[in-house]
Amino acid sequence: MATFRVGRSESLLKFMHLAHAMALTACWLTGAPGAAAGLSLGLVISWRWQWLRWRTFSAALRHEDAAWFLTAPGYPETEVTPLGSSVLTQYCLVLHFAGRPAPPALFISRDSLPADDYRRLTVLLKTGKFLRF
Repeated sequence: MATFRVGRSESLLKFMHLAHAMALTACWLTGAPGAAAGLSLGLVISWRWQWLRWRTFSAALRHEDAAWFLTAPGYPETEVTPLGSSVLTQYCLVLHFAGRPAPPALFISRDSLPADDYRRLTVLLKTGKFLRF
């Protein structure tokens, strides 16, 4: 049995800040003051909501007897099956799941898990019979 506790990712937070800043800049460069103000307000609200969500995010992925269980915010612990459409790289994992009720996907960046756990999770997923590459 292996349990992986996915926490906050600093690199994901930096990416989120960069994406929102670029979108805010694009709003102001459009030249339409009314639209730019409305879009800017929406972006600031989105930015704040994403930041609050990031601060409190945690999930747990558990592998036990060839079965996977996911606990994510707003969802009960659910047995899930990682799908072959999942993306596994040395920098991040984007896991797509079959199983309800569960989120359809989980993004795990390299810094949201301890280094050994990230490596073990990647190996478990790559050697599993359910992922076909």
